[in-house]
Amino acid sequence: MQEPYEEDMIRIKRENEKITYYSPSTKTHITEWEGEPTHPIPLEAEANYVIKSTGGNDRIISIYSQEFAILFFILSFFMAFAVLVFDFSGNKWLAGLAMIGMLICLFLAFNLPATFEYHQDRKCGKCGKYLACEEYKRPEIKEISTPYAYTITETRYYKCKFCGHETIRRYELYPTRKGKIRNSKILCEKCRKCQGKEYKSPDIMQKGDIIITKRYYKCENCGYEGIKKETKEIVSYSAEYV
Repeated sequence: MQEPYEEDMIRIKRENEKITYYSPSTKTHITEWEGEPTHPIPLEAEANYVIKSTGGNDRIISIYSQEFAILFFILSFFMAFAVLVFDFSGNKWLAGLAMIGMLICLFLAFNLPATFEYHQDRKCGKCGKYLACEEYKRPEIKEISTPYAYTITETRYYKCKFCGHETIRRYELYPTRKGKIRNSKILCEKCRKCQGKEYKSPDIMQKGDIIITKRYYKCENCGYEGIKKETKEIVSYSAEYV
């Protein structure tokens, strides 16, 4: 079924690999581009062993990943202490071994949770085998901004390496919401006069500690329609400084 904004959609901009379309009747902006495929996990063999030994039980796998991650993180502290002890005592080669052990423990601590979660996206829905699905094309990302909603959707394409079954999976990227229109004027990037007026609610996206706001305006002087981006960093304060 065709969406209302698709009836008069026109291409207005191409920046690098991103293409932006606009529907004047619905005031809808759509930006499309290709993402990057998921990189292979670093501990696939270990994850496969745990998955088989637990029968693919998500709850047990989650417990395994959390407990082992904490264990290796604690071990890394002991290794760090050993590095200092051996270094001060003059046993440089033992300090070197302890340093290597500390790095290995930190690597395992930070990679185990992601590795064990990886199996959920790689299970084939047809043959039921784990770590079976592989991406056969680059993912597609679509950003849709209407006057009332704002979403960023990622579509990934998988194919089972055992039975050949293909599947499509969609994910919502980043927390998004609509903001409020400001009464203050915006500087027009074309005529350089502060006569830009917002004509639809801005889009707000949070990416980690960064909040990105897109404001859509039309210049009352020259009629130019533009988009202004605002970036704001979320600053967290420690309790000892509050």
